Amino acid sequence: MSIKIQVIFYSMYGHVYRMAEAVAEGAKQVPGAEVSLSQVPELTPDDVLEKHGARAARASFAKRPTANPASFTWLRSAAEPLRGHDPRRARRLLPPLHE
Repeated sequence: MSIKIQVIFYSMYGHVYRMAEAVAEGAKQVPGAEVSLSQVPELTPDDVLEKHGARAARASFAKRPTANPASFTWLRSAAEPLRGHDPRRARRLLPPLHE
């Protein structure tokens, strides 16, 4: 039996990215696991990233694919109790619950 695991992260300086890589590597140890690692779209303006020294740090994982919200259909029922309490990035990334 196959199980799909999506490890989706946001990292400004790369620390969370390294943790996400470790989670993905651990998940790959599960027999039959199909693991993907992607990042949420960047919402912080480039000038702010530059000011905080994060622009150079983000270059190390800039080529990681951006998570596609259309693939989150499985998340709709799980996210309902959290709606209204999501962090800004997650709220923008989640698909609408009511279309």
